[in-house]
Amino acid sequence: MAPTREERLFRRAWPILLRYAGLLLLLCPSIGHAQTTPTLFSVTPSSVPLGWNGTLTVIGTGFLPGDVLVLDGGLLPTTYVNPTTLTATIPCCETSRAFNGSLVAMHNSSNGIASNALSFQIGNPPVLISLNPSTVLIGSPGFNLTVTGSGFVPGSVVEWSGPPASALVPLTTTYDSPTQLTAAVPRCRARPAIKSIRNGWHSANFTQTTG
Repeated sequence: MAPTREERLFRRAWPILLRYAGLLLLLCPSIGHAQTTPTLFSVTPSSVPLGWNGTLTVIGTGFLPGDVLVLDGGLLPTTYVNPTTLTATIPCCETSRAFNGSLVAMHNSSNGIASNALSFQIGNPPVLISLNPSTVLIGSPGFNLTVTGSGFVPGSVVEWSGPPASALVPLTTTYDSPTQLTAAVPRCRARPAIKSIRNGWHSANFTQTTG
């Protein structure tokens, strides 16, 4: 029985369809992969000092060619290694300020499927050890408060509680060294307070009483 016209057309078109299908998979390798949600297990390193530039290695599952790592909304230059490994470079301009960010992996496709988030820390959070003076009388004249600790950076700010008590008011702060700050406390602030040191997004609290 002779083939029908439709069968003859299909036989002629089939090699062409296969050729273009292969070309499409070559240009868009994510086609043909199930668009599952990627999962992150770990990032190495998970914290870096200020000014660091280098390569992150992320271990997880469900990675596809073209996936990108995103740090606090910023796309990182990302290399697909295999379905369980991605690497990304962070330029030093991205680590110029201290903060604790979130790192996610995202399929580079229109649906924007994103993974769970891992914490990634840039810079060390400040640590408060002592205040001098540690006690002042209510209504005392303004004074200079010396703050001793670690992890201070230029731009660190000493914050003093309100009013209202829930508010934190930045004080004029002088960076002396990585272990010392000096803050000018005006008379109106000489009252019971909670102090905070803020390095970008990092903060540390210290309670001071007044007598």
